[in-house]
Amino acid sequence: MLAQLVIYLISPLLFIQVGAYGKERLWGGCLYLALVVSVGLAIAQFSYSTFGMVGPAGLFQRIAESIYANQSDLGLENIYGRATGFFTNPNTLGLFGGVSFWIAVLLRDSLSRLRFAVLCLLAILCILFSMSRGSLVGFLASFLAYSLIEIMSGRLVLRGRFFVALGLVAITVGVVLFSGVLSVGQFDRFDELFALAQGGGVKSSENLGGRVQAWQSIVGRLNDYPFGTILPPQLVIDESPDNQFIYFLAQGGYVLFLFVVIYYAVALFFTRPTRSRSRSVLFSATIFAIINSLTMVVMNSFVFSLFWLLLGAAIARLRWRH
Repeated sequence: MLAQLVIYLISPLLFIQVGAYGKERLWGGCLYLALVVSVGLAIAQFSYSTFGMVGPAGLFQRIAESIYANQSDLGLENIYGRATGFFTNPNTLGLFGGVSFWIAVLLRDSLSRLRFAVLCLLAILCILFSMSRGSLVGFLASFLAYSLIEIMSGRLVLRGRFFVALGLVAITVGVVLFSGVLSVGQFDRFDELFALAQGGGVKSSENLGGRVQAWQSIVGRLNDYPFGTILPPQLVIDESPDNQFIYFLAQGGYVLFLFVVIYYAVALFFTRPTRSRSRSVLFSATIFAIINSLTMVVMNSFVFSLFWLLLGAAIARLRWRH
């Protein structure tokens, strides 16, 4: 229970305070460094596991094998063809890239054009190298929402045009991946999304079909736990749903499930598109978080602390404006 208290209460409050009152140069610089290191590790891991490239002096091979060895020591499955960066799961790398992207957008007025472009590029590379379908779909949907807001608000100045162009490049890459043109590594993972988009239903995706069956099984067992398992579900029913909504439903019953639904609904309402860019960024980042929550227990990941950091920084900007 102490761990749950830290994850759901102490950590959010702490990072909201850091975002609101901490020095942006300091935590922004740390984020920049983390992105650089993570992308560097991802490039080495992806190049070696997908194309067999050992890199200069065997550097890529040594990095990739070291990552896989560490994952094995932790009892985790080695997922080849997808990068994890300095995390232990590819989906975590995708989540890190997506939230980092929106932090860069929030801070862009205080960044040089070059630094802003580099931050955005590094964040997008994290998403692409992770091969995380949830993160890619979440990024494209949230970016589309933000672009529409920018167009309707008339904020498409020169810097804004550059940002939109960068997003269009990312969308183009996403479309290519969806089409299955690149048949190397695990690019074929995106074929299932393409089939879903064509109306193939859950059965068109073996992965999603298996997840839905697992979620149905967990929901079916809630009759034995009307108030949820209280403890983390994996400790009680030996199943850990990779869905934030189902996870809360299993742990806290309908009360905790309604909490996360209401939380996201309130977040969308209070950050709905307005003339405030900070609100628009929060709105888009929340869309990204919701979509990732469908295939990942995002709030249990330390990376989600960056979302609370973003929330704190946005609140500070709104307060300064008034």
